[in-house]
Amino acid sequence: MTSGSGSACRWPPVATGRRWNGPYGAWGFGGAAALEALEEHWTPDRAALARARSALAAAWPDEAAPELRRVRARWTTPDGNGRLRLDRHGRWWPLRREPGRRHLAGPSAPDPASAPASLDPPAGTRRP
Repeated sequence: MTSGSGSACRWPPVATGRRWNGPYGAWGFGGAAALEALEEHWTPDRAALARARSALAAAWPDEAAPELRRVRARWTTPDGNGRLRLDRHGRWWPLRREPGRRHLAGPSAPDPASAPASLDPPAGTRRP
């Protein structure tokens, strides 16, 4: 494959010492399911929402539970940097806000407590 300039380029792109964000990073965390989790906005029906609430309640002991606010199928930390997103198949995806947009911060997990990578601040930073 060549680019418009005639030079060879690789597909899929290969990271060169930096993390891939957006669709490239999502694909690496779970292919089409990860892309769907990153891009799709949906509202769970009552049954799915009840299962999600139960999973969140069972995930952490009361004193260790992160404070999260829900909009549709997204549960976000108060500072807005961390987010858990529930997909239509019941998998939980961690996201982190970085300059420009949110990015998947890891692969999906079957329960919210297994996918909290985005609830921890990036290395070298502190929470207020």
